[in-house]
Amino acid sequence: MKNLHARALSRVDREDGFTLIEVVVAIVILGILSTASLGIYISSANASTMQQRREVAVTIANQQMELVNSWSTEPNAASGTSELYTGRKRTDVTTAWAANSTISGVAQTYPVWDQRLTPPLPAAIPIVKADPVQLNGTTFSVETLLGTCYQLKGIGGNCGKVTGFAGYPTAPSSSMLATYTPLTRVIVIVRWTAGSMCSSGDCSYVTSTLIDLNGDLTWNTHD
Repeated sequence: MKNLHARALSRVDREDGFTLIEVVVAIVILGILSTASLGIYISSANASTMQQRREVAVTIANQQMELVNSWSTEPNAASGTSELYTGRKRTDVTTAWAANSTISGVAQTYPVWDQRLTPPLPAAIPIVKADPVQLNGTTFSVETLLGTCYQLKGIGGNCGKVTGFAGYPTAPSSSMLATYTPLTRVIVIVRWTAGSMCSSGDCSYVTSTLIDLNGDLTWNTHD
């Protein structure tokens, strides 16, 4: 009878609950799973926020392109260049070209500026937008580069520099103009620094357009 009672008590003890070691192991496993889930959630949230900022940058770049599109492309009587370049100082233009030398299209484009000794201010289309766009705690800077490139007539293809031609303000020869069509390249760069991935200012969106000043505007927009 005593043996039966002892076995019953022993069974009750074993089924009483988890031991301390089992509880600690369960807590550790739960902690590992929670940490992994939290990391996945944070990564997903960061990716979503990054995508939202990029979409904002695309919208800002498109708005800037629309601004350039709306501006007169007629030659300015005083400067001799298109109204697009009015007020753009040579030092500012060359500085911007040097700072953005790795941006696609910059190396293939001759920088153009307003040749007047005292260009009017403000510039028609500022190189750097004076008032950066602020949205949801993120600052977006906007930079617009304008210059000339040359495309083979009747063939098309890439628009770039011509071997042996120094570029603006040197005038192209008549034989060169018979072979190439001068086009204006517009490059819009939108940058932002919010978020850990953009702390060094390496987050940007770039879009470019070609304008034919010799006739109707031809827009070939691409990333």
